Amino acid sequence: MPENPAVIDQAPASVPSGGVNYIHTESPTDEATTGADAAEENDTVANDTARAKASGGTAPPPPTPTPTPAPKSTSGEVFSREILGVYYSRLYPFEWMHEWMSYGAALGNGGAATWPAFSHREWSFTIETESRDEIYLRYQSFKDAAGLREAVVRRRPIKIDVGAVYSFPPGDKKARPSGSLRPVGRELVFDIDLTDYDVVRTCCSGADICRKCWKYMAWAMEIIGIGLSKDFGFRHLQWFYSGRRGVHCWVCDAEARALTDEGRSAVAQYFLLDVASDKKKTFALELTAPLHPALQRAYDYLEPKFVKFVLPESGQGLLATKKRWMKFLLEMPDAASGPANDLMKRWEKRESTPAEKWVDVTAAVDALLGKKGPRGAKGKAPRKNNLGPADRRELEAWRVSTVLKHSYPRIDVAVSKSRGHLLKSPFCIHPKTGRVCVPIGEGEAEVFDPMEVPTLNKLVEELDACCDEGKEDWEKTSLSSCYRKFQEEFLRPLKAEVEMKGAMAD
Repeated sequence: MPENPAVIDQAPASVPSGGVNYIHTESPTDEATTGADAAEENDTVANDTARAKASGGTAPPPPTPTPTPAPKSTSGEVFSREILGVYYSRLYPFEWMHEWMSYGAALGNGGAATWPAFSHREWSFTIETESRDEIYLRYQSFKDAAGLREAVVRRRPIKIDVGAVYSFPPGDKKARPSGSLRPVGRELVFDIDLTDYDVVRTCCSGADICRKCWKYMAWAMEIIGIGLSKDFGFRHLQWFYSGRRGVHCWVCDAEARALTDEGRSAVAQYFLLDVASDKKKTFALELTAPLHPALQRAYDYLEPKFVKFVLPESGQGLLATKKRWMKFLLEMPDAASGPANDLMKRWEKRESTPAEKWVDVTAAVDALLGKKGPRGAKGKAPRKNNLGPADRRELEAWRVSTVLKHSYPRIDVAVSKSRGHLLKSPFCIHPKTGRVCVPIGEGEAEVFDPMEVPTLNKLVEELDACCDEGKEDWEKTSLSSCYRKFQEEFLRPLKAEVEMKGAMAD
């Protein structure tokens, strides 16, 4: 999103050229009942800006415009409305999205009432004008896949967001009493972005990513996925690449879709670990003893990854150079300053690998705590130390805290806790990279490579190159494998469960 896109509730009949005469009043991730509704009810918005008004009436679809010069994406690929139109008309899976988000046609609410899950769903589009301004269209709704297809193919949005299922079609919002539009259900979603790891990743920052730091996303998918499955019993989870620097998880079980905002917040908080806000010299999380089973499971999974991919130069280089390991030792708890100084002198005299340094430092901390040293401690008897309760707690937590600080998932709780929060649509194209928001197959978190995700231009070239008329268009492209897995591993099992529950209800 640009800093100041226009925001309107419904689209004008055609996208204007030249400057945009709408004023930004809300972001695409604002809760549906706090941005637009408040503006309508009070006629005031933040910073004394006026709300944009959409023109009334309906017009026939505009003619295909003359292709404009194509803007460059950060990946160097060309991104144009003309090529985007080819993708939407031939490759975007409208029928699958309809099949998925219909959930057997209705969304239940504790058995008391039902709402048509697809026609009551909010969709939003970001439209780019010929002058490269952007208009943001909220509260779009469609009766079926054909209606969604017609609108998307005609308008060719550079971004599509998906919102909640509402008490009536969001497209009818202006015809209903103000404040009557309320969310009644939505998938539980998680958003994880590599920019939140900038405090610990050394290879990249901001929007840049590489295969080194993508490891953080793989670990996050494993930890969050296992927690959702084992601890909460959810079965229908689907991860998607965001198209640029992160991943999204959609939890689609009926129980997840029916969660209140309070319930969603509770699930998100379960995975929240405040690993980035500590400003003190040392870092020690507020960890209980014994460690919570979920955190113990995460630590057991992450510690080998930390040693292999965070410590060495081939990863994040935490202990790879003298400058870095000196900084690491100086940031150890004050109670460990003596052993830290000893290690500093030893490492200056003797070459050792980052993994060996980790053995040295953890053995030194264990010795301070009076524990039998682990591998590398060479059988030395534990020291007798007069540690105070606070120092002992800090040292006890230090090893786990260090690993979790550098590798534990960092989720955006605001995205998860509100049903009204929008999230980028699966299968759309990221406007900055031209890459598809592809599904990530079950068990593929650690082998998924974002650099290999096809771009818009590549897909069009693949379509042009394939002459096999017996194949579906998506089967002619490098999307075929992940699209097929999406059907087999997610969509079919979800549909089967929905149909089974529907039959039982009948």
